[in-house]
Amino acid sequence: MRFKFFGTDVHIGFLFSAVVMLLMILDKSYTAVFALMAAVMHEFAHLSCFLYFGQTPKKVDFNALGMRISRGQDTKLSLGQEAVAALAGPLINIFLAVLTVATPKVEWASRATAINLSLAIFNLLPVFELDGGRAIYYIMCMKFQEKTASRVLTVFSVVTLFLLYLLGFLVLIRSKYNFTLIAATVYLTILTVTKRF
Repeated sequence: MRFKFFGTDVHIGFLFSAVVMLLMILDKSYTAVFALMAAVMHEFAHLSCFLYFGQTPKKVDFNALGMRISRGQDTKLSLGQEAVAALAGPLINIFLAVLTVATPKVEWASRATAINLSLAIFNLLPVFELDGGRAIYYIMCMKFQEKTASRVLTVFSVVTLFLLYLLGFLVLIRSKYNFTLIAATVYLTILTVTKRF
């Protein structure tokens, strides 16, 4: 499915729709629904920042691996605006977590809070392909050369990924079956390596 949103092409792929439908059918706790809403709000916050700063992204693509905002080659924001746009996603998730904590005690509130906080914390990690890494990179570029900022963030990324692998193995050993963190770290490692080299 394709449509326009404030001049941006939005493409929702078949595999994305199929994965969402499958999760909704199999997940009776509606955790997948909350996770999807948190992820959509996260991307919407990034998109809103770009539009607010006067830059219309070229495309928003929803596929089986998630959501990605593609920007045109002529898209140019200041370093500060780039940092703000990168942090907008995690900040909206933190805001939503605070809202759900303040909600009267209902069954779904704690799940929604946990999902939004998890998404925010994960995306704030100092890894190149995450919002936290991008924000650190742009902030460092304000003080240092791009090459220096890139080298420092590479070190941050390697150390963070190493710690995530350790934590993932600990979780796997203690839970005896939960390999989610290891799978996410492998995915992040692949993204980082393919983007940097």
